[in-house]
Amino acid sequence: ETKKKLVANTDKWIAMSPVEKKESEQKLNRFKNLPPEEREKLKKRMERIKNLPPEQRQRLKQAHERFKDLPPERRENLRNRFQQMPPEQRKKAFKRFQNQQQRKEFVNQFDIEKRKPIIEMMQSLQPEQRKKLREHMKDFSPKQRHELTLKLLDMNPDKRAKFIERL
Repeated sequence: ETKKKLVANTDKWIAMSPVEKKESEQKLNRFKNLPPEEREKLKKRMERIKNLPPEQRQRLKQAHERFKDLPPERRENLRNRFQQMPPEQRKKAFKRFQNQQQRKEFVNQFDIEKRKPIIEMMQSLQPEQRKKLREHMKDFSPKQRHELTLKLLDMNPDKRAKFIERL
């Protein structure tokens, strides 16, 4: 098993630039210096990531890149807030993040001209109406959001306002 891993990683190592090699060595040293229970947690996390579907791995990688681009104090603040959350709240936050990613992917399927009426309709709402609508749809799937948005788009402004008021 170890030999297989070494052989597989030899090709990767040869292809790496000196900077990438140095970063890999630093990561390995940090890993070796972790307490055993932390190393085990990290191994499990890496295994979970490895078993994700490719599109989810890609989204995770993109999110990680965006996180790395944040200023250090912002990263630290987010990291601390996340670590202080109870496990149930962490799951909700992760689910919300997944929904946002799915919504972005879903919305990006449509060109801007098709989205224009939706954008204009949302801008025509009063701030409290937008807030109420966002709150109502926060746990919707992208498809459910889209369907409700199209339904609202078909309504005249008065009917739309009454509909939102009843939410």
